[in-house]
Amino acid sequence: MFEAALLSRLAADTTLTGYLSTYGSAPAIFSEQAPEDVSINDTYITFYINKSDGGNPAVDSFIITLDVWAYTENRATGRAVVQRLDEVLDRAELMTSTRYHCIRLFRASGGPVLDTDPRSYHYNVQFEARAGRMAWAKNLSS
Repeated sequence: MFEAALLSRLAADTTLTGYLSTYGSAPAIFSEQAPEDVSINDTYITFYINKSDGGNPAVDSFIITLDVWAYTENRATGRAVVQRLDEVLDRAELMTSTRYHCIRLFRASGGPVLDTDPRSYHYNVQFEARAGRMAWAKNLSS
């Protein structure tokens, strides 16, 4: 799909990455799940992309779910990450991919995720993505 374009967009924002822990030499942003050796005290993001049925042959629709994870003393940082995700991704356009020529994101929903550990901070943010299909556009021009 377009995970690389999303990851690139997030990692390029120095304000956002300044809030996050690092993993290796990169910002702690992971597709689908964090590695097992990520510390519970780290502040990090996991994300995944699900295709939804948009019903339009020219445009594919997706739901991008980003989870922000923080712990006790990092709660304020976790909230800052959520705010920055809104600023970076709402109404953003991602770089073109080989399959899509135009990928636009729109804030859909979000909220805290209840956890059995009251010291944890877990917040879920969702964006809708609409992507113009390259194959459909090429058929129009032939």
